[in-house]
Amino acid sequence: MNRGKPRSPESQSGLGRWESLADGVWVRRMVEGSGSAIHLYRLESGRRFEEHEHPFAELGVVLSGRCVFRVGGEPKTVRGGDSFYFPAGVRHGCEVVSAHPSVILDVAVPLASDATDEISREVMAIARRTARAPARGKSGT
Repeated sequence: MNRGKPRSPESQSGLGRWESLADGVWVRRMVEGSGSAIHLYRLESGRRFEEHEHPFAELGVVLSGRCVFRVGGEPKTVRGGDSFYFPAGVRHGCEVVSAHPSVILDVAVPLASDATDEISREVMAIARRTARAPARGKSGT
């Protein structure tokens, strides 16, 4: 096991292609179709997605790391192995609070099965708009 500095996801191979959304925030589009989108996110310590909402539900599993999700304004700490569900239209966000990166498997579930392209475009637009690196001088715990 490599205990040194984590490799950049951009240098790893596998399904899809890692895309940088912000400094220390990457997404790998795993599956998009049949009215849903499955994405894998990797966020370095201190990185976050600002609170946002959208017209589709979102669910998934935190694969590694520790995050604080804010759902409807309420904080909830989640760790590797924990699952989550955000109903459509409910404000939510995420910040990585572990010293190491968090990896999150995320599934966007549309209201109608013919909305795949729109959902995928909206998921990526929201991710790009809300992905943030920590403020200068701040780091994760």
